[in-house]
Amino acid sequence: MNFNSMLFSNFIEWINFIFHMNYIIEGTGALVNENGEEQPLKAGDFALINPDEKHQYRNKGDKPFKMICGVPKEFE
Repeated sequence: MNFNSMLFSNFIEWINFIFHMNYIIEGTGALVNENGEEQPLKAGDFALINPDEKHQYRNKGDKPFKMICGVPKEFE
């Protein structure tokens, strides 16, 4: 896997494409599923996303919400 750093200041639109894993490096936020249910995330947490799983991220704090997103190399 190659890792790309992404910064989220509020929330990102629905993401829906491939299996990937995120590691939270700073801030507090939430992983939101298709039903609007939130899974809290904080620095040091991992989030595993399955293919075709609609989701989005929300910043729940007053500081930047930063994560590293790992995706298979063929989907770079």
